[in-house]
Amino acid sequence: MELSGLIEDHGYLGLVLGSFIEGETFVVLAGFAAYRGYLSLPLVIVVATVINFAWDQFYFWIGRRRGAWVLKHFASMEKNANRILGLLERHHVPVIIGVRFMYGFRIVGPIAIGMSNVPWPRFVALNLLGAALWAALFSILGYLFGNAMELLLENLHHHEKWLFAGLAVAGAAVWLLMRRWGS
Repeated sequence: MELSGLIEDHGYLGLVLGSFIEGETFVVLAGFAAYRGYLSLPLVIVVATVINFAWDQFYFWIGRRRGAWVLKHFASMEKNANRILGLLERHHVPVIIGVRFMYGFRIVGPIAIGMSNVPWPRFVALNLLGAALWAALFSILGYLFGNAMELLLENLHHHEKWLFAGLAVAGAAVWLLMRRWGS
């Protein structure tokens, strides 16, 4: 099967599953696929928004119900949870909207917010806004990458397999570097 057919048939499912692994990379890849016409950019943004919104709602709920237990059993999260709680006291709205943009805080951030006194309806609204901004930003980055590559390369179709692979490798490399740098 051709790459184009594979993406057209399974691209949205790949986006959902990829969000469990490394969200930004898969959203950028989906944005590039949208540029190539294999996926719909608005639908990529909607799918990325919904799946990431749902994950953060789940982590918020974990924080509300079992946050202390999580921090007790995953002590490495405690430092970042305390940082989020401290920031939350001073910068309530930007922290809730922006936590998904902060490397190392994607899981612990919503858990910590769930442990705070932030009312759940407020978190739902701000989380949805943050998820939509995040999804739009990374989807559009992938789309713009496709546009830039088309300007640089004569025949984008002949290079797209390498470009998709290059984006995936670059995303994995950034993830590995951030994990190494962050620990």
